Amino acid sequence: MKLNTVLLLISKNVTKLRNWIVKKPILYKKPNKFAPKLELNYKNSVIVVEGYQKYTISKDSINPDANSYDLLKKYTLLKKIFNNDITGKTILDIGANSGFFTFWGHQKGASCTAIDMDANYINLMNEISNHFSYDITIKKENISNINHASDIVIALSLIHWVYSCTSIFDSMEKLILFFKSITNECLIIEWVDIEDNAIKCFNHLDHNYNFTNNTYNHKQFIDNMEKYFSSVVKIGETRKNTRILYKATI
Repeated sequence: MKLNTVLLLISKNVTKLRNWIVKKPILYKKPNKFAPKLELNYKNSVIVVEGYQKYTISKDSINPDANSYDLLKKYTLLKKIFNNDITGKTILDIGANSGFFTFWGHQKGASCTAIDMDANYINLMNEISNHFSYDITIKKENISNINHASDIVIALSLIHWVYSCTSIFDSMEKLILFFKSITNECLIIEWVDIEDNAIKCFNHLDHNYNFTNNTYNHKQFIDNMEKYFSSVVKIGETRKNTRILYKATI
């Protein structure tokens, strides 16, 4: 058995034991621990960004790398929304990572705020923003501390983290209600199924399993989205069978 597999099994068992002992949730602080190395490369008038989000950015354009996980797929699926007139709209990019959707929204004329809990990604976004003199708000913050609403909220590749790992809402209903409370117009959210390889590998849902009501499933997700938003539209799959983009309108 490979060393990494052994260490992962030990980690899972330690997590389960800790959940039996502790009296309150323990939030996971390093969601990018297993992400590819973060790096910036300056090439003439553009910056090449390496990491979980791989892309090339200039002052007025941004393009995803074809080998960057699901970034190109998300970019293609969300073009219609970003190519509409979003000038003056406020965008909140939660778990912004290296800021692809924040920078894209800014280039389209929106007023953007990026939030992430990883200081390295915050520093990278600030470096890019300062290099191009962008007027963007970038904050190191946990999702549970957000207390303001934006016109468009982007929540990609994070629902499995914030349900009971890096934050805890103890039920799918409370999580969706939270998203509604910070959304003025529409929420762009990615469903990550329990069969997704990321969840199978890391076991996000076990991290604080004693403090949730085990409602992390697609039916609960859709039922609560339709309960609290006036319309919920499937935009498309980002990973076959396990990741889906939705647009929910207030």
